[in-house]
Amino acid sequence: MSLGLVLASASTASAHEALSSTNPAEGATVTELAAVELVFTDEILDEPTSGRTEVLGPDGRNYETDCAQIDGAVMTTAVALGAAGEYRVLWRAVSGDGHPISAEYSFTYAPPAGAVAAAGSDGSVCGDDGQVVEPSPVAEITVAPTDLPSETPTDAAAADPASTQDQGAGVWVWVGVTAGVVALIALIAWLIAARRRKSA
Repeated sequence: MSLGLVLASASTASAHEALSSTNPAEGATVTELAAVELVFTDEILDEPTSGRTEVLGPDGRNYETDCAQIDGAVMTTAVALGAAGEYRVLWRAVSGDGHPISAEYSFTYAPPAGAVAAAGSDGSVCGDDGQVVEPSPVAEITVAPTDLPSETPTDAAAADPASTQDQGAGVWVWVGVTAGVVALIALIAWLIAARRRKSA
C-alpha cells in the first residue's frame, strides 16, 4: 500500500505546524529501536486517519508494527527492524488548522551480533481506516488418520500381480525339489534291497 506521503511543499509546511525533532534523528545510527517518535512544533490533529508513519527497510519492506499514535504534538509508531542498513521514515500529519504536512528522512540500523531480525511486511500494517490490518489466516490442511490409505497383505498382493506370480512359482519349485528327493531315496533303498537279495 503506497502512502504518497510527500503531500506538501516546504513553504506550505512552514506556515503551519512543522516537524521539530525525531527519534532516531536524521542520519543517526542506532543499535536497537522500539519506536519512531516525531515531535512537532504544536499539537497535530488526532484522528484515525490523520497521522501515519511508514518505516521502510533496505529491502523495501515495511517494519512498523502498529498505526501511529498521537499525543498532542508527538506522533509515535512502534517498529521491529529487520536487517542492518538504511531505513527510511515516511510520515504524514495534519496540523491543528487542518492542513496536511509530510516529509521523509532516514537513519541507519546497526544491530549487535546475534540480534533477531524481524521479517517485515509487504506493505503498511495500518489500513486506510487507521486500524492495524490483520493478516489473512493461512489455511491449514490436516489429514485425519482415516484418510490415509491402509495396505493389507491382500491389498498388496492385488496391487502387485507380478509379486503374486513369483510367490506361486516359488511354491512349485519347492514341491518339485521335495518330490525329486523322495524319489531318489526310494531308488537308493530299492538298489540296496536288490543287492542284499542277490548276495543271499
